[in-house]
Amino acid sequence: MLSPASGTELTPEEDADLSRRFVESQRSLRTLRAAFEQSVSLLGLRNPSVSKGTFFYRAPDDVRIDYAQPQGDFFLLRGDRFHVAKGGNPPRIYAATDRSARVLVALRKVMGGRADAGAGMVRKVAREGNEYVVTLTPQTPSQETPEKIENRIDVASMALKKMTVKMPRGMSMEFSFSDPQRNVAIDEAVFQEP
Repeated sequence: MLSPASGTELTPEEDADLSRRFVESQRSLRTLRAAFEQSVSLLGLRNPSVSKGTFFYRAPDDVRIDYAQPQGDFFLLRGDRFHVAKGGNPPRIYAATDRSARVLVALRKVMGGRADAGAGMVRKVAREGNEYVVTLTPQTPSQETPEKIENRIDVASMALKKMTVKMPRGMSMEFSFSDPQRNVAIDEAVFQEP
């Protein structure tokens, strides 16, 4: 059971209802455009690295992150291909199964309301004020899987507000989303492969 300071754990019935409503909401999502802030912490770094930009999703398999600084940097996850453009260099292409794509693949699963989004994880859900906090920890911990994933979901809109992924060896990555625009027209060029 969670302490009152960290929220109230949901009953199994409330958890099932939340899951159903969240999956319905996400499966009705065709596109999403949102501002984001990304914070990356690494062991040995005094302060986290913070970036901002625009997050795009198009059902069922396309995710793009455009960074405002440095301008021109982006990540594009399109089907089974993962494109990375950094530092003014030409984009590199990786398989979506590459470890560098893991966080975007997880985001894509959550955005699409996919049943396998929490596969292999133990799930705990609590309510903290106007947010549901869904915490996932691995059933079988390893150096290749996250130690913990925490998703914060707005109670009223069922929108994902924040995803925090803590990896082994002291690395963590957090995405915070604001100004989400659901099911809006997004220019095809956003998802065009370079």
